Amino acid sequence: MGLELLVDDKVLRILRELLQEKDYTYAHKIAREAKIPVATAFRILQKMAKLGIIEAKKIGNIKLYKVLDNSITRKIRRQL
Repeated sequence: MGLELLVDDKVLRILRELLQEKDYTYAHKIAREAKIPVATAFRILQKMAKLGIIEAKKIGNIKLYKVLDNSITRKIRRQL
């Protein structure tokens, strides 16, 4: 069973975008590439950070995001 059956399409699109990034990236870019509203991207990114899937780092007024390397994200990579 793939993640597509368990996870919302918008979440999957954000995950795919984040997994393609090598370094930190910002929510507006993720939203643009995933073709979802910025507010939706922020909400999903906050949930992912709380779940330990991504790291959120604030520099000034900008929040940057990056996928963590842990057992959860390795499982997700294998499923996508």
